[in-house]
Amino acid sequence: MNSLEAQNDPLAGLNFNFSTDQFDFDRDDVEKAFEERRLDKNDYKFLCNVLDETLVGQGQKEITREILLYRMKLNQGLKPGQERFIKMQELGCKNHPHTDLNISGYELPEVNLDSGIIGGTLNMSLSNVKGHVKMSDTRIGGNVDQKGAEIGGNVDQIEAEIGGDVDQKDAEIGGDVNQIYAGIGGNVDQREAEIGGDVDQRNAKIGGDVDQKDAEIGGNVDQREAEIGGDVDQWSAKIGGGVNQIYAEIGGDVYQMHTKIGGDVHQDNAKIGGDVHQVSAEIGGKVDQKSAKIGEGVYQDNAKIGGGVYQDNAEIGGGVDQTNAEIGGGVEQRDAKIGGGVYQDNAKIGEDVDQRNAEIGGSVDQTNAKIGGGVNQEGVVIGGKVDQRGMRVNLNRPKKWWQFWK
Repeated sequence: MNSLEAQNDPLAGLNFNFSTDQFDFDRDDVEKAFEERRLDKNDYKFLCNVLDETLVGQGQKEITREILLYRMKLNQGLKPGQERFIKMQELGCKNHPHTDLNISGYELPEVNLDSGIIGGTLNMSLSNVKGHVKMSDTRIGGNVDQKGAEIGGNVDQIEAEIGGDVDQKDAEIGGDVNQIYAGIGGNVDQREAEIGGDVDQRNAKIGGDVDQKDAEIGGNVDQREAEIGGDVDQWSAKIGGGVNQIYAEIGGDVYQMHTKIGGDVHQDNAKIGGDVHQVSAEIGGKVDQKSAKIGEGVYQDNAKIGGGVYQDNAEIGGGVDQTNAEIGGGVEQRDAKIGGGVYQDNAKIGEDVDQRNAEIGGSVDQTNAKIGGGVNQEGVVIGGKVDQRGMRVNLNRPKKWWQFWK
């Protein structure tokens, strides 16, 4: 039997008498099974702990009964019982290859399922966990339900393989959510969640959407090099740090409308299948979309962006709309290919607008724009008209550029 088969049937090869009176195996049997790779590390530790407990006087009958009741309840689709689950955690029981694990509503010191197996769904909805939830390198066949849970520490799902969805809607998580290199077959739902630290999804592969609508995230959202099959929705979210999607591949749209982001938004070298919506967003730093490939348009109308907008060498299938936007830095679109128009009417732009050698399929509308530097369109190819009526530029920039407009 190979190691994978051993994980799916971890007790194979041991001679058990699972009566309530005795075990028909000892430490030597466990050691031999582990050496022959018929037990994985988790089950080896679990069985050693079971034997150690019986040797220090708790009694074989009691511990055997607890194990049998635990497995029996799970096999019948029932909840195992809060204290019984805590006991199994103390013993190191992490593998549940043929069943769901329902610990919803439990109050727990922590949950440690690192490197474990759950054949079905993990239900932790409305649970209260004082410490961390450890699920790194865990394999779960179904969904992970943490809806409405209160978790004092981190949720670690690093390199986890989850067949279904991860539902953290309305959850309160004191630390970080770490899904680095995770494989998630369905959606990640963090709508209205309160997350004290970062959401780290670097290099994750997520089959569906990442939904963070109305979430409050104290730190950064890091999706560098992630592969996300659907949308990334951060509509009206509050993100204390930045959003990093460098080299990410996002199949659908990115929604950051009415979103408050304390730091930078990095989408440079990203591949985004649909639109980037940043309408009425408040972004403390810059928006970097250099060399990005965006299938549809970029909408930043009425946005407030503390730094510049950088779209050099970007390929944007639709237009770029910055109507009424307030942009603290410049707008750089050098060598960009923009399928639609560029709309900066009534925008306030703190530094230069640089469109050298860009290819713009539609019109360029800069009517009544206020630009703290100059406008450079050397070598630009514009398919439509250029309208700069009422545009004001400032080539003698004061220390505080906005003083020019008073």
